Amino acid sequence: MRPPPRIAVLVPVWNGARYVGQAIDSVRAQTFSDWDLVVVDDGSKDESARAAARRGARVVRLPRNGGVLAARREGLQATRSEAVVFLDGDDRLRPTALERFADALDRHPDASGVYGDRVLIEEDGRAFGAESGALLAARPSGDVLAVLLRRSFLSTPAQMCARRAALPPVETWNVGIRRMADWYLWCRLATSGGFEYIGRGPVVEYRLRRGSMARSLATEDGDRPNIDELRPALDAVFSLREIVERFTLDELRRLRRKAEASAYAWKGQELLRGGDLSKSRAYLRVALRSDPFSVVDLLTLVLATLPRTPEAVRPWVGTLRR
Repeated sequence: MRPPPRIAVLVPVWNGARYVGQAIDSVRAQTFSDWDLVVVDDGSKDESARAAARRGARVVRLPRNGGVLAARREGLQATRSEAVVFLDGDDRLRPTALERFADALDRHPDASGVYGDRVLIEEDGRAFGAESGALLAARPSGDVLAVLLRRSFLSTPAQMCARRAALPPVETWNVGIRRMADWYLWCRLATSGGFEYIGRGPVVEYRLRRGSMARSLATEDGDRPNIDELRPALDAVFSLREIVERFTLDELRRLRRKAEASAYAWKGQELLRGGDLSKSRAYLRVALRSDPFSVVDLLTLVLATLPRTPEAVRPWVGTLRR
């Protein structure tokens, strides 16, 4: 019997026919060969499944859109790999990504996951982000749970290669979570063991596009800042037994306040990227009232007061061209 592949790349896609071929090609271009690839068509209305099949990918088709966690769950059940990378259907892996992940897993056998940096790309695929990754981003190693609860330090899921045995059982995944699903999953992973940062140099190209879920989310609010659509993930994470038992009640309250401030800040950053400066400022001010010492949020607020993001700064913050 053939042994299971070392790393599976799972690509959930929903109405992503335009980009999914590039995601698949980036897996096929890897310098590391012991991988499996599963594309999960999450109830797309376009030609996503056919586009993936034309590239020779194995495709799992879901009859209706169930959300990214439901799609990832189906993909995980379709492979027996030792480790997994969740690659969004519009992102691209760098050619050495899986090789670097495999090496890091070997060097850190107790880690539940290993992660690297990302670089931003335009909708048309041109790189414009800084190769050094996100500005002032934390890159912790070891026990990262408290850091992660306060704020995610991962922009896109393919920055992470998770050890399959450390992932929570799929039957316990709260697949109803649609927003901040990555953060929810990484928090659960972090309760199983430490993370290890693999070093400088991006592993994934993170595509910024106006039609993405994050960008759409940032433009659907009323006049008053709110994070109502993010609360299911916040509630689910802070009710997890592993987390409730890990921290005191006062620590949990402080962590929850930080997490909520980060949620407001994230939406403010998305609004800045999309060019809605007034709403961006409103969200960032709410975030800073709860966490006034956040250097990243202060800098983002300063940028949101400018009529246009300076071209020299745009690669660091990911502002879309207008």
